Amino acid sequence: MPRATPAASYARWLLVMRAAAITTPAYVVSVNRTNGEDGVPVGGPSVAIAPDGTVLLESEDPVATVSLPVEAVDAARDAYPGYLSRRARVYAEGWKRIVADS
Repeated sequence: MPRATPAASYARWLLVMRAAAITTPAYVVSVNRTNGEDGVPVGGPSVAIAPDGTVLLESEDPVATVSLPVEAVDAARDAYPGYLSRRARVYAEGWKRIVADS
């Protein structure tokens, strides 16, 4: 998720990115420009966020590394109540009704 945002708005972006990680449940990695350019005041940290919303890395270094264990995705999916089991036949029946009404 590349960004070119002002450092002053980072707290809001961090909140949005943490929410995106939790509700998707997926890792969110966002890289921001470190300095302004042509008078545009962009800058601020790059960040890596785990699927449970935990901030794993905040860095203004030009190069940073972070480990992203795949098991965290499964654990977050199991813990998030928005992802309940869906039966394929439920969707199939719905599509049949849509097609029949068309």
